[in-house]
Amino acid sequence: MAVLTNSTNGEPLAHEIFNATGIETAPPPTPPANPAPIDDWMCGTYRNPLYDITLNGTTLLYRPRNELAASFLGDRKDPVDVVRLGDSTIITTSGHEVMSLIGSDEGGRAKFLHNGAAAYRIA
Repeated sequence: MAVLTNSTNGEPLAHEIFNATGIETAPPPTPPANPAPIDDWMCGTYRNPLYDITLNGTTLLYRPRNELAASFLGDRKDPVDVVRLGDSTIITTSGHEVMSLIGSDEGGRAKFLHNGAAAYRIA
């Protein structure tokens, strides 16, 4: 079974549908108890069509680029705490949303932050 949503928050709906039909799902990822630090190569500001995302090492800050984006962000107007999950992934400490840092620019920094949509580095 596959569930497709046009939302960045479709996972809870998918879990409800799977559970209602008796399909077992893996538990969502959780932040590690003793995470490694978020390295400088990961930090920066990334842009997608809706918003800019700044990763400063301990938090993400979402800045909407238009009114439509502001309506999607909801409670994300405040910084979101994050920790490192893996070699090139981070996870929010509250909602357990996982993001990947992909590619490498000429300076060895992550080129994209992927949170369901690719955001390219602008700073």
